[in-house]
Amino acid sequence: MSTSIEACKESSIKAAQMISSEGYNVGFCMTTYTEDTKGSYVSYDKFSNVHTAVEFIKKITLCRPPNNPSVSASGDDGDENLKHAMAEFASQHNFDIPSIIFILTDAAYHPITDSSSKTAKCERAELQALRASNDFFEIWNLFNKETCFVFPVIVSSPSCKHHYGLLAKESDGIYIESPGQTATLSKLQVVLIKEIFERLSGGANPTNSTSQIVDKLSEIVDLVKLFDCSGIPKIESEADKTRVEPQLLNAQQAIAFFETQMEKLVKVAGKGWGKRCINFNPISLGVQFNLMIYTLKYFLGDESLKPQI
Repeated sequence: MSTSIEACKESSIKAAQMISSEGYNVGFCMTTYTEDTKGSYVSYDKFSNVHTAVEFIKKITLCRPPNNPSVSASGDDGDENLKHAMAEFASQHNFDIPSIIFILTDAAYHPITDSSSKTAKCERAELQALRASNDFFEIWNLFNKETCFVFPVIVSSPSCKHHYGLLAKESDGIYIESPGQTATLSKLQVVLIKEIFERLSGGANPTNSTSQIVDKLSEIVDLVKLFDCSGIPKIESEADKTRVEPQLLNAQQAIAFFETQMEKLVKVAGKGWGKRCINFNPISLGVQFNLMIYTLKYFLGDESLKPQI
């Protein structure tokens, strides 16, 4: 198994354990996706406690669908079956509950114009079974953009970056690009989640001084590139060829932008959060906040990368 997917798994486990140790009343969802020329394999699993989530994450193996472990699906080195993953998630997820969604990928999705590749054909068959569209934006419209905050974390720079950027814009999330080091992505995930839940519990900010904010968020902006997606226009379908790229932010701009997005998230997701956490009772309250992570089949495939978490 590649060291890179192990790094991703380790960061997910650390994030889950961190949230649990702080006593947050949180549910975990994970959607994994992989494919080959014989099928498109997607799983949607949700967990009510951290132990079950951690055990599931530990068992994830490169190219092996969690719910179909006898399959070895290595797929192609190009576009991926993200549409199937998004449609499956939308069909099962409870959007009445505010959700933080990380989409971790190093590739574009299968375009609607791809009528020849076997992997794209397999994905279309699964979308038909779900009675879902084959258009990326029609699938995106199945998500409740008022209650989910999407953080596309993209390795490299795919041709459809403006499409991923639109997901972040319309859900008040953040579009992030990494230079490719998997250990960097792993650390980023933990830092982001810790910051989000500290805010929801009434910690940090706006009373902090600028220097304190810079120190707190420097780990994020030093690791990766953050983009402003506000200039991306509404895109209704893949047939729309409008292309407006997300704008790269410098360090100072990135910190200010991050602050703005966190304030929006806390305003929507934080209603009643503090009171409920004080009276935390996982049995009576159930799940009130979901963390969902898309895990790519390669993520990434570079054996030279070593986890540094």
